[in-house]
Amino acid sequence: KDDIVLDPFCGSGTTCLSSIKNHRHYIGYDVNSEYIQLSEKRINNYLGENSLFECVR
Repeated sequence: KDDIVLDPFCGSGTTCLSSIKNHRHYIGYDVNSEYIQLSEKRINNYLGENSLFECVR
């Protein structure tokens, strides 16, 4: 609990979602902007509108 997961090839955000569901902090990045948009959408759909999640580009 509360560990930090680093995913340098985050792709569609599956590892991020698993980390969130298991009460871990998450840092992920990808060079492909399409995957970044996809993972951001998936994470926001899971967390909802009022989350503190932020995608930095």
